[in-house]
Amino acid sequence: MKKDAIFSAEYLGMQIPNEQFKKEEEIMIKLGDLFVEFSKLDKQHPNESSDFQDGIHKCQYVLGMRIARYYQPSLIPIKK
Repeated sequence: MKKDAIFSAEYLGMQIPNEQFKKEEEIMIKLGDLFVEFSKLDKQHPNESSDFQDGIHKCQYVLGMRIARYYQPSLIPIKK
């Protein structure tokens, strides 16, 4: 996966602690890399690739929602 594909928080105009955004970015990149590595394994079941992909997409959705909350907290509030 291309490592410089994700925009910076400053570029997006978001008020995110830099270390927080960098950590979330690292996780997103690792998720993509994880799927690539999983795809190299010998298949044991016809559904395992799509099931694994669904799991990765769910994780990416959660990370994407975190970024959306930073970008539009009035629309998607942060609840602690």
